[in-house]
Amino acid sequence: MANFLKKMLRAYGPDRVQASCQFTTAGTGQPSTFNLNGVVSVVRSGVGLYTLTLLDSAKEYHVSVSRQSTAALADNQAVIGTINLQAKTIIITVASAGAAADTTGITLYVTIGVRVGN
Repeated sequence: MANFLKKMLRAYGPDRVQASCQFTTAGTGQPSTFNLNGVVSVVRSGVGLYTLTLLDSAKEYHVSVSRQSTAALADNQAVIGTINLQAKTIIITVASAGAAADTTGITLYVTIGVRVGN
């Protein structure tokens, strides 16, 4: 188990930890990431798709996403997609008018509850 989870286990109890990150979309380019906490990377993996890779595997993840954008982008939304426990990845889709879209300037705040024990 990585040092990150060992520290977090002491803080949150024997089987629950929290990971988080923030990123800003950049159209067809890679997103700008900041405040990675237990998240190794965030990469654009397709039109409107962003793959988050976590530091450690877990028994389950509970994911929440909130967004901040300008008024011009207000009708865009972020949707949590595939969660792969073995690969330690979470896919988030940014959609506009109901379809995946490459947008610029939307900041997503992702919080991940991680269950590592029973």
